[in-house]
Amino acid sequence: MLDEYRRRRDRLFDWLSVEPRIRLLKPAGAFYMFPDVSEFLSPDGIRTSGELATALLNDARVALTPGEAFDAPGYLRISYATSMQELERGSQRILEFLATRSAVRAASL
Repeated sequence: MLDEYRRRRDRLFDWLSVEPRIRLLKPAGAFYMFPDVSEFLSPDGIRTSGELATALLNDARVALTPGEAFDAPGYLRISYATSMQELERGSQRILEFLATRSAVRAASL
């Protein structure tokens, strides 16, 4: 199972790394990724990772935990204790959501 979690971690890391504004470190243990998404937060839009997590759940149908729950504002906690297919689909939804929100924000500037 350890090898399987390593594979999931590495793939999730690769998928999310295509967006340079998501800052990632590969975790050495557990089965959670903790990306820094602070570049997607702004005073005139989504202000906290809690709001971002809620928007991802409601709009992109991706469930994850906001960093505020771990005293880490600006971060999200993503579990990779699910199938590779679900991880890929969730990653795509996160990236699409962030791209759409960034495009909307840029258009309003």
